[in-house]
Formats: sequence, structure tokens, C-alpha cells
Amino acid sequence: MTESLVDIQVEDLKRVELVKVSGRIDSSNAAEFDRVLKEVVSRKHNVVLEMSGVDYSSRAGLRAMVAVLAEC
Repeated sequence: MTESLVDIQVEDLKRVELVKVSGRIDSSNAAEFDRVLKEVVSRKHNVVLEMSGVDYSSRAGLRAMVAVLAEC
């Protein structure tokens, strides 16, 4: 089985940080997704997730998003 790939790009805009995500978010890379989201929220509470390129998100990916939502 091959490792799932996720691409995460962060762009700092004037009032928000834009987090663009594409690929698959699953247990093999959800920790990286969680780490990036927490890092972004620690700098700026206004965060936009652009996930139109995400093919699949497991519960681990959803958990990371909900955890960050609770911090905002």
C-alpha cells in the first residue's frame, strides 16, 4: 500500500491565513495536517480552509478541523 499524499499550502493574506489543501487526508498524514492548522491558528485566528482539491478526508482529518475550530 502506498502512502497517501496531501499537499498543504499556507498563504498569509491581510486579514486571514489561507490554507489550501489537496489530495487525501487520512491516518498516514492527518498529524501533519493537524500540526499545520495549529501552527496557523497560533499566529492568526482568522483562517480560511480551501479544500476543493481534497478527494477524501478520514475522521482524523475531520478531528483536526474540529479541534482548530474550538480554538478560534
